[in-house]
Amino acid sequence: MSRSVLVAPTQEILRRPAGAVFRGGPLWPMWPLRVAARQCRGVVPLPVDRAPRPVSAEARHGEGVWCGPVCDHYGHAIADFGMRIAASAERFPDVPLVFCRGEDEGPPPAYFWAILDQLRVPRERALVLSRPAAFERLHVLPQAERMGGGAPSAAHLDLMDRLTGDARGAEKDLPVLYVSRAGQLSGRLAGESYLDDALTAAGVRVFHPEFSPLPEQIAMYARARSLVFAEGSSVHTLQLMGRLGAEVSVLVRRPFARLAAASLRPRATRLRYLDALHGLVYGRRPSGQRYRARGISVLREDKLMASFARLGVDLAPVWDGAAFRAKRDADLHAWMAFTRDLALHPKAMETAEGCLKRLGLAP
Repeated sequence: MSRSVLVAPTQEILRRPAGAVFRGGPLWPMWPLRVAARQCRGVVPLPVDRAPRPVSAEARHGEGVWCGPVCDHYGHAIADFGMRIAASAERFPDVPLVFCRGEDEGPPPAYFWAILDQLRVPRERALVLSRPAAFERLHVLPQAERMGGGAPSAAHLDLMDRLTGDARGAEKDLPVLYVSRAGQLSGRLAGESYLDDALTAAGVRVFHPEFSPLPEQIAMYARARSLVFAEGSSVHTLQLMGRLGAEVSVLVRRPFARLAAASLRPRATRLRYLDALHGLVYGRRPSGQRYRARGISVLREDKLMASFARLGVDLAPVWDGAAFRAKRDADLHAWMAFTRDLALHPKAMETAEGCLKRLGLAP
C-alpha cells in the first residue's frame, strides 16, 4: 500500500511485435523498484510498462485497489491487464477497484463488464478513471499470472474454482470441442471453415465463441473432456476459470508460439500444442515491422490430420483435399485483398507475396 498516489488515465497502449505495453496508471513512489506493482511479463517478473507522464489531479479519493487499464483487446485485457482483479476483490472486499481508461477512448467495452461479472465483482465496485486522480491510500497486488510465464499458484486456482465453479465437477458430455477462429477477420487459419465442416462431419462439436456471451463460453468449455483451440484470444478465456478437468490442445498459427502455456498447464489434465503449420503469410505494420500477429496461417494437410488423429479424431474418411485447398486459396486471396486495401505500409504487399512464394503458393 502506498499513500498519496497520483493515477493517470491511460496515456498509451503501445503495440509491439510481442504484444501490448502500457503507459499510465499509478505513479508509484520509487518507480524503478516497484516491480510487483507494475505490468510485468516472463517467468521472472520483468516490467514492460512505462512511468506515466506528469499530470495534475482533477479529483481526490480515499482508498482504492489498483487493478489495471481497460484494454480494447480481449486477450490482452485478460492476460496482460486482468490478472489482479479476482484476488483484489477478494482481499479488499469493501474497497473500490481502480482501473484507468484513455481520456478520449469512450466507455469500456462490453467484455470488461462481462469479465467482472464472471469474477463475481459487482459492477459498482469498478472505478474507471479517464481523468487524473489522487488517492490517499492505494493498494496493489502482484499479477496472479503473467504473459510469457508466471504460472498461477495453487491458491489462485482455488480462488478461481470458488468464484467461477470447479469445472472438474461439470458433466463432461462433449468428448471433443473445437474452438474455431474461422469467423475472425485477422489472425486466421487459411481454410479453417473447411476444417470446421470436416470436424463436424467427424462428430466433433465446433464452437465460435464470438457469437456467444461469456457465461455461455465458460459453460461450454466446462462440458468438454478435450478442448482444442485455434490459437488466439479465446484461449485466454480459460484464465477466467480454475481447474478444467480436461485436456487442452492449441492448434498453433504462428511458428514457435506456445500461447499461454504457463497459465494452461496447471489448469489442464494434459496440454498439447498441435503444430501443423506450413508457414505464415504476413504484411508490415505502419512502422515497417513485420506484422505476424495479423498474418494468415497456412496448414499442411498431412500434419493437420495427424494432429487430430492423436486426439482420437479421424478426419480421413470425411476429408476432401481438393475442397480444402480451394477454400485455403480463397481465404489467402481475400486476406491479400484486405491487406492491399488496408495499405499499412508501402512494402506490405511485397512482403506478403514473398511469403507466398516461399511456401510454393502463387501470389
